[in-house]
Amino acid sequence: MSAAITKQQLIAIANMVRAWPETEKLSWDKICISAKLVLDFVPTRQALANKAIITNAYRTKKKELRARSKNLNSIPTPKSMNAAIETIIRLKKENELLTSELSAMAEIAQLFIHNAYVLHGMTKAQLMKPLLKINRKSP
Repeated sequence: MSAAITKQQLIAIANMVRAWPETEKLSWDKICISAKLVLDFVPTRQALANKAIITNAYRTKKKELRARSKNLNSIPTPKSMNAAIETIIRLKKENELLTSELSAMAEIAQLFIHNAYVLHGMTKAQLMKPLLKINRKSP
């Protein structure tokens, strides 16, 4: 007869399930086999499924894997390798452009903050004051 599973072992098995690789199918049989690393014996499915912490980790990970699979299926795939390469190149160029624009905007923001704070003595509270709301419904 196998020894009782301790709380630390249950936590270790639950963490193993939570960290399950997305490329590998998650099943109770595989969890039982992998649990041997923690327990030094292969437990039965029933022994693990009766533990709430492991069952919850299993259900959560299954939901996560299904959601990821569903999201991947909703992304359109290119018809050919050339189309995929062109898409990657276009996205890289767009990413570089957006990164440089963001950098330029950060420099401008830094200039505005410096001028407002240092040259004109505005406080942080004044700088963080929200914009006024415009009431366009009034005549």
